[in-house]
Amino acid sequence: MMWMMRGMMILVLLCGSSLITAQIEPDFETRVSVYLKDEKGAPVGDAEVVMSFLHFSHERDLSVSGLTDAEGGFSASGKVVDSLRFRVRRQGFYSLSKKRALIRSEVDRRRVERLAFPLVMRKKIGAESLYAKRVSGSFSSRGDSLGFDLMVGDWTQPNGDGRISDLEFVARRVFVGYKAKGKRLEELREFSKKVSQRKGDEWTEALFKETMGNWSSQLELKFPGDKEGIVLVDKDYLPYSELKMPHLAYEDGYESSRIWKKESGVPEEDLGERGYFLRTRVKLDESGEIISANYAKIIEEISIDPRGRIEFAYVFNPTANDRNLEFDPSRNLFTKLASEERVTSP
Repeated sequence: MMWMMRGMMILVLLCGSSLITAQIEPDFETRVSVYLKDEKGAPVGDAEVVMSFLHFSHERDLSVSGLTDAEGGFSASGKVVDSLRFRVRRQGFYSLSKKRALIRSEVDRRRVERLAFPLVMRKKIGAESLYAKRVSGSFSSRGDSLGFDLMVGDWTQPNGDGRISDLEFVARRVFVGYKAKGKRLEELREFSKKVSQRKGDEWTEALFKETMGNWSSQLELKFPGDKEGIVLVDKDYLPYSELKMPHLAYEDGYESSRIWKKESGVPEEDLGERGYFLRTRVKLDESGEIISANYAKIIEEISIDPRGRIEFAYVFNPTANDRNLEFDPSRNLFTKLASEERVTSP
């Protein structure tokens, strides 16, 4: 018994020592450099950089600011305990913001004394008044098709007031079991019933499945017309930039459908941050060549809840054959959006 108590005391002391050590400033500084270029590879000088070396105690935070040189470079040094953050601004360009670029002063017990971040700044070229909206919707277990009208900003009938089905979502979900088992599951079921009774709501097993069940879902995005489709934007996606995707939608590379799969309780593969360009409302000539099309972008990965919900944010250009999707959030063509429906990034 005595040896167990001594072991526990040693463990507590070691853990306490680790926590104290984690908050002590390192005996070295980390020199952090940013190198800015525009999309054509030219250096961006005279950009304002604010770099913050953060501690657990904010009164000990250090912020260093300055301008990039003619080669687009700026460097600063500081002791990093918690994390590193910086933002970059320059007139005529979209701002950059990188948060928690370094967590802790040591990574895997290595001394991190130098860090370099090559970054791309996108120019402000011609932001337009476009349709932009954040959308959420639900789907059933039956594999129903849900059409969405990008210009109206609503699902097509009978689910909404949309008139043209720019996008067609076919979603399926399957119940694969409860999160709890045995006695614990029965306790949760009884608790759920009591909560429903107190609220005056009708309790059903189906409702209990929604809250306590594991679900497997598949979402397919299809397009009704020939040569309409979706194309992934990953290599050109800049998660640290105010304008994350290129100004213009791609000319080609569009696929007629794309499938996402998700299951409750199963870790997702880290695919990185990314978005999509869309081509819709395509008109073809007699030889099958495109004579007219509209373009849109989904500005981040589609969010899927396996229990039956999807969410995405898009920007749509109503002018045929105009691939420009640089959006001015202050001039959204949708004028009566709820706060949760607004798109605030270009």
